[in-house]
Amino acid sequence: MMELARGSSYIASTLTPATQRAAIQEVLQEFRAQHGAEKLFIFRELLAESLEKRQNPHAAQAVLTFEPL
Repeated sequence: MMELARGSSYIASTLTPATQRAAIQEVLQEFRAQHGAEKLFIFRELLAESLEKRQNPHAAQAVLTFEPL
C-alpha cells in the first residue's frame, strides 16, 4: 500500500513534535478523503506498526493516540 509507505516515511522524517502532529494529521486526512472513514482505523494500526518497524515507537504511539484538531 503506497499510502502506508509514504505516510510512515513522512512522519518518521519529522524533527519536532509540532511537525510530527502536522504530518500525522495530513497523512490521516488524505487517507480518509481517498478511502473513507471506515478504513481509517485499520490504516492507523498499520501505520503505527510500520513506524515501530522503523524504530520509531514515539511516532507510532502518536499515531495511535492522535486526536484531530
